Amino acid sequence: MARRRRRQADGQAEKLPPLPELGAVVEVGVDRSEAPVASRIEAKDGWTLTIVAPTRGAGRPIRVAADEEVTIGWGDQEGWWRAVTTLSGTGTDVVELWHLAAQRVERWQRRNAFRLDVAVPVRLRVEGRSVETTTLDVSETGLRCQVPFRDAPGVGTALHVDLTLPDELAVPANLPASVARSERREQGVELGLAFAIEDPKVREILRRFVFETQLHRRAGEE
Repeated sequence: MARRRRRQADGQAEKLPPLPELGAVVEVGVDRSEAPVASRIEAKDGWTLTIVAPTRGAGRPIRVAADEEVTIGWGDQEGWWRAVTTLSGTGTDVVELWHLAAQRVERWQRRNAFRLDVAVPVRLRVEGRSVETTTLDVSETGLRCQVPFRDAPGVGTALHVDLTLPDELAVPANLPASVARSERREQGVELGLAFAIEDPKVREILRRFVFETQLHRRAGEE
């Protein structure tokens, strides 16, 4: 570990791995026989991450031994990542904290895996009318939904989307999108919509929604 942190011969600091951002919600794995749990990044210092000590349910923080292996999972604009870390220390700042020394970081899944099978309310605004339905899946790049035959816009049609997410992850109304795919089903037309979102903050909210929902599902909270 010490070798990793040394400066390179040319005097330049070694490039840090793509560790999660401050405040990011992460998946924490301690015991492989148990479901992963959620935590949050409180601080970063080189290869060391500080997280809120995770709990199971409303219980006390999980206990791990010094140098015990802890895996951290998170998502960003490039895909899903996993860091193998060891517990290097603990602390307290209102809540108990873990200091984790990253040993290696690997990409778990590429960005195109960021797709969540979920039904949330969505309103499509197209050509002066609106169509209300629910999503079949959502990602930071688009969504799938089904609409009645009479309400189905054609491929290439520009429209706007009102997507209803939890309050803490709310996105603006009228998200720009277009119809990338249209397929007839027995009960209507399935649409694949591609977002045309330029604001990185909005893309980050969608990415967090997908990641956090999957994390909670794996932890058995839904």
